[in-house]
Amino acid sequence: MSAADGSREALVVAHQKIRWTYSELKARCDAFASGLLSLGLEPGDRVGIWAPNCAEWTIAQFATAKAGLILVNINPAYRLGALEHALRSVGCRTLITAARFKTSDYIAMIRELVPELGNGSGELKSSLLPELRHVISTAGTHDGCLAFDWILERGKQVGSRRLDAVSATIQMDDAVNIQFTSGTTGLPKGGDTFAIAISSTTRSSWERRLESSQPNEESV
Repeated sequence: MSAADGSREALVVAHQKIRWTYSELKARCDAFASGLLSLGLEPGDRVGIWAPNCAEWTIAQFATAKAGLILVNINPAYRLGALEHALRSVGCRTLITAARFKTSDYIAMIRELVPELGNGSGELKSSLLPELRHVISTAGTHDGCLAFDWILERGKQVGSRRLDAVSATIQMDDAVNIQFTSGTTGLPKGGDTFAIAISSTTRSSWERRLESSQPNEESV
């Protein structure tokens, strides 16, 4: 889509004052994907995202899919028990998080689960969540967390060679998402979404948008 209609508006996030074209969105997604791979993540690794609707959410979705990673959608309303269960049950290697949402202080909650966050440098080593290696904050600077924009810049610096090699191996039946239930009647349960489903939904949305922009023959 970015090649065919790169100058068209692709993403509008009013509360962040963001308006990106397809070309601009693709450039950010590619950079973030390269940045994630540069952290040592491998295709098939799980990347959690705990945030309300925002531009970073969209970037994370497309970037992880292109890098062969599986994005784990974590309900913004989860409390500590559900968050721990989601991260532990799928073995998240990285968590992308907002700083807070409504009355929930996400960073403080994560520190309660992972008190090792901010101790030393390099990869995180958590006794409670041993698979977790990195926490990425979408906003602000927080001890022990990597900044979302830093990952973007890192991706630009390392280039796309590894990303291109990885993306060439992705198959349409590869998992790209794990979505959890709300957990209102028990522990949340996760289910996979595959690349073909995301691709088909995106293409259908794009085609409907193109059709709606064409002149109506009956009104000509």
